[in-house]
Amino acid sequence: MPEIDPASRPTLDEIVGHSAARDYITRAMANGQVPQALLFVGPQGIGKRTMAWALTRQLVAGGEDAATHRGSGKVQRGTHPDIKLVDTSQSVAGIIPVDEIRALDDWAATMPLEAENKIAIIAPAEAMNPSAANALLKLLEEPPAHLILILTVADPATLLPTIRSRCSAVLLEPLAEEELAAWIKQRGVAGATDDAEVIARLAEGRPGRAIRMISEERWKERELLLGELTLLRDHGFASVFRVAESIVQLGDDLRGTLEMIHLLLRDALVLRMGSPGIVNFDIEEGLRKFADGLSPEALLEAAERIAEATPRAEGFYTPQARMHFAETLVISLGREFRLA
Repeated sequence: MPEIDPASRPTLDEIVGHSAARDYITRAMANGQVPQALLFVGPQGIGKRTMAWALTRQLVAGGEDAATHRGSGKVQRGTHPDIKLVDTSQSVAGIIPVDEIRALDDWAATMPLEAENKIAIIAPAEAMNPSAANALLKLLEEPPAHLILILTVADPATLLPTIRSRCSAVLLEPLAEEELAAWIKQRGVAGATDDAEVIARLAEGRPGRAIRMISEERWKERELLLGELTLLRDHGFASVFRVAESIVQLGDDLRGTLEMIHLLLRDALVLRMGSPGIVNFDIEEGLRKFADGLSPEALLEAAERIAEATPRAEGFYTPQARMHFAETLVISLGREFRLA
């Protein structure tokens, strides 16, 4: 079993932002009207799974303080017998197979051992393959009275309509930039406090994304990526393999790298159009130099190609497949730059 970071399973009071969602949960619990199936909705890194764990801890604690309740502490440590997490950790392909949902069905059929309810978290629900989704639908149609299901999803349209209709959706919205920056400073992470405003803006109001940027120092990679884009602009096809290799070698989070490239291209387009409001405000001079050599049309097309490719980045697992994907994408960017 992987080691659990206690900070990833906070109480509701410890969560930054999301006051509307927290108020909804608090009211529902106070009125005894917690839905049997909840769906937390929001972009990647917004805090859906964190909110799911916070709700679970409060449900186990009931009306008591979740920070000190014995059962809630077991949830935080991952040792509570009535709590189950269904995720992609057991799948090399990054999916939730039907066997996982069938096992969940068997587990849910028995009575809870310690808590009032059995609680299962499925995160991310969009990772279920079609067979798993249909198996979950059957469970949602006739769930045991003691079962509470909590699902997370970035895009509800990826779920079966019949699954969505059986869940009460709770939307998690991005935090205000100032609120997220204050939270980053409060955490006092070495190397991040001075750049809190930059990280908050890059994270686009998503605490999870901010944490990942801090832990991997991803915000420091922007100038390297901007340099690679400039190299591609100036040298075209001759630089394709060098640029693709640089993108792949930045780490396992290829999707995160592409999201950063998209922000750079977006900011370059904003500057080229003479508009305010760039995200990467601390490297504006470099962005202007890059943007000056390209037309707005080329920047827009390049940004759209990155946006289209980003969701597919998580589907490449071998180094060869990732490299081929990056090379193909860089060639398409180079083509747009050449047409500028």
